[in-house]
Amino acid sequence: GHRTDVVVTLGAQGGDVQTGGSSFLGVELRQLDRHESEALGLRPGDGLAVTAVDPRGPASGVIEEGDVFLELDGHPVTLARLKQVEAKLARGARATLIIQRGQARFALKL
Repeated sequence: GHRTDVVVTLGAQGGDVQTGGSSFLGVELRQLDRHESEALGLRPGDGLAVTAVDPRGPASGVIEEGDVFLELDGHPVTLARLKQVEAKLARGARATLIIQRGQARFALKL
């Protein structure tokens, strides 16, 4: 129930950020299925579930297995959108990721 600002530095601790289609900031992701998306009030196919977190990756200690990525800069997040934004982040751009953990939602500034 409280706000926490966290800064994540791309490339720290884990080397280069790689998406490989399903990884971002050392976090393994999978697309939510239609039922999971709808249960969260999202369109079918929107939203990404965190399936694993590299303990040496830049998101370690911030993002947890079971978290769900809901939005990226006010738009529904998909693997394709995340990959598009990744290149901009590597050049120093900023983005805000909305994450759901259990019943709580929080914003992570990238």
